[in-house]
Amino acid sequence: MTFVEQVSDGPIGLGSRFRAVVRSGGRPVSMEIEFTAFERPVRLGSRAEMSGMVTDGELTFEQVGESTLMRWRWNVQPQGAIRLLAPLIRWIGIRQERRVWSGLKRFLEAMPPRR
Repeated sequence: MTFVEQVSDGPIGLGSRFRAVVRSGGRPVSMEIEFTAFERPVRLGSRAEMSGMVTDGELTFEQVGESTLMRWRWNVQPQGAIRLLAPLIRWIGIRQERRVWSGLKRFLEAMPPRR
């Protein structure tokens, strides 16, 4: 994601909307995102719409001892002719998500402990 801005009024929560730009295949792709679930600190659901695709999903967070277990689930729905590429899109998406969340994990674990 190279850019994101909140386009809805008020504090971030259920129903908040954002405009974002991601890089896909080396080119910028615009998307609209809405939070469909917001149960801080355990669940965040969203729906993202971009040209040719709609993605619904959620992140959940569970305390396990002194650690946090994060799970993610996305339902990617290609639209129009791009539907034919659904298996490839799924494979690419899983790979990208693992890379993103593994990078976040490494970053957070490298931070000094909070007191």
